[in-house]
Amino acid sequence: MATLVASVISPSSKREFKSELETESDVINLMIFFDNRFYQQALDVMKDSSWKLECISNITKIENVINKYPSIDNIYLVHHGRRYCHEGASDPKLFFLHDHMSRALNILIEPLSEAGVNIAFNSEEAGLSPAEYIDKLCHTIDERWGPREDSPIPDTQLEQLEEMKRQVIIYTYISYLLNSISDNGNYISIACNEGEKEESIKLLGSFVKGKNITLYANTNKSYIELKAQRDNPNDPVIDPKTKKQKIDAKTKKKMYNAYSGLDNIGGFFRIPLTPNFNNTSGWVKCQISSDGSINVTSTGKDLILNNYQQNKKSFELITSGTYTNNQIEDILFYYSKKYKTKAIELWGEIHYKEWCKIVTKK
Repeated sequence: MATLVASVISPSSKREFKSELETESDVINLMIFFDNRFYQQALDVMKDSSWKLECISNITKIENVINKYPSIDNIYLVHHGRRYCHEGASDPKLFFLHDHMSRALNILIEPLSEAGVNIAFNSEEAGLSPAEYIDKLCHTIDERWGPREDSPIPDTQLEQLEEMKRQVIIYTYISYLLNSISDNGNYISIACNEGEKEESIKLLGSFVKGKNITLYANTNKSYIELKAQRDNPNDPVIDPKTKKQKIDAKTKKKMYNAYSGLDNIGGFFRIPLTPNFNNTSGWVKCQISSDGSINVTSTGKDLILNNYQQNKKSFELITSGTYTNNQIEDILFYYSKKYKTKAIELWGEIHYKEWCKIVTKK
């Protein structure tokens, strides 16, 4: 097991805490990516300083990310449901959360917790580091179910034990992620279909210890890959005399050629995250109380992310269909740094600002 653990765990620094100069009102919205292409796409979006974007290869790197921030109000994890690694991982099974196996871990975790063996989620808490906790749990697995010199076990059982040890790693780092959120904070899992099964959401909720945290997950597919390309007829070409959009065949062709090469324009801020609302349950809400109680409800709503300080909330639930496709496309380009640069280069800042006024009035 030492080889398995060493292959996915790297050392990390102690978490730092707020200095006297930092205020409690400072809000940190941490968005974490496993795939660089989604990360690069989000970087294209104009955002305020409360949003922090991080990209890591898999969940075992999460400790180093969390340690950068003195406190975290909301965490947004962009991933492919149940999988906690990037798309090109050579061995993705190392980072896949299996509900049944994680529940089986409770047989080990609860007695250890009662005996005072816990993860230290910050430097002020007594407990083990994630790596130490993983070693402890894996050693307990070997002691309880592992082979003996006088009592070998079948290969199938050995494989099950290795899978359980992999789940120990996943459990430990997801726990570290969730428990790093400040009390009364939120965890938004931006993934596909992760909210379909209530028991799966409750399992994630059970990882939270002694805090009031709200978790959101989608029962539909979350649209996290946007490669918008400006085509006709909504190009921001403004007639300087009439102040209206000027669209003709020549302009359409010129605009298409100019913008079609800009990949990954606009992130998924300020637009609905669910393009196809097939499951009317929408985003489910899992409220975890400090006493350990967990309550899951269906909102029947879609979810959008707010990325400017004038919005009091970093996210909000909205009715599906609130935005038309044309409105969504306009929003994508309105918040895009790449698009702004290209539009000003081609048409001038005055025309670009006129287009922005048109968009904001829609």
